Amino acid sequence: MTRLLLDYPWPLEAGLGPDEGPQNVLRDYLHLLERTKLTAVRFIEEEECVAFWESLEGRKGRGRFSLILRLIDHCKRNLDSVCRATPNPLAPPNLREGWKRALRDELGGLTDWRNPQIVVPIIRRSDWNLAANEVEIFCEPCGDQPEFSHHCVLVNLENYAVHPFAIPDLDPWDVRCTAPNGEHPCYLPNPLIPDNDPLQNNFRRVPVAQICDELEEACRRGWQVNGKCFYIPPLEWRPESISQATWREGRAFPHEFSRERQQTGYRDFEGRIWLWHKGRGGHKGEDHWDVQKGGKDYIKVKHTGEPL
Repeated sequence: MTRLLLDYPWPLEAGLGPDEGPQNVLRDYLHLLERTKLTAVRFIEEEECVAFWESLEGRKGRGRFSLILRLIDHCKRNLDSVCRATPNPLAPPNLREGWKRALRDELGGLTDWRNPQIVVPIIRRSDWNLAANEVEIFCEPCGDQPEFSHHCVLVNLENYAVHPFAIPDLDPWDVRCTAPNGEHPCYLPNPLIPDNDPLQNNFRRVPVAQICDELEEACRRGWQVNGKCFYIPPLEWRPESISQATWREGRAFPHEFSRERQQTGYRDFEGRIWLWHKGRGGHKGEDHWDVQKGGKDYIKVKHTGEPL
């Protein structure tokens, strides 16, 4: 499961106001977790929670604390690790020690190149290079662990949906990176979100580790469901075997050359080849997929699965 590490440099009580900035960050982050169903990285230490409750000095009104209570519920650490990691070459100011330790914990095994995604609010723009899509992380030597570096996705909290990696790293059907400037909906119809347009701010995706289990049921239903057509990869396809470079090139799914069209496309579980066709405008000229059914027989399908 991909996890989101929030850059929240303020003390917890800052979420009570009067400055609305930290409150808005908490609200936006919690909303993002709800929309994506992703997991938060736990970066808040026990000592911070104790200090927060002591700072209240008996103030009442539990409702006003709801944002902070929800943040603590998602982000309170339950580890006592001491190893740290920091952005390289220059760490932004006011990063918690617990934040640095949580980051190092996430990178401990380096078994998943998707984790964590570092989420930065726009009011911290000047402290981070938010023009970059990733940030290098330096992990200092600690105990018997050597130093090493790693790259993490760096995404703006308020513009999460438009980041080129944040959602596409979780969704192999999203192949817009293969299209010039990503201007048209170059997205394979996804059987795991059949009732929604994945390009219209639909944040939620099936976790990568669960995709194959979900696809088994999709195969039983078939590629045509309720009048829509969906791309289902071959049964032997496994997302965990795909490298980061291949995935981000839009080549997570197997390719095959179509002799009829002299073009390479995506081969599905029944041998059909899905070829992207750039339209010329108008209803009949929409961008779409040409699904080769054998010989010269094919159908036109929109990125949402509706035949044209």
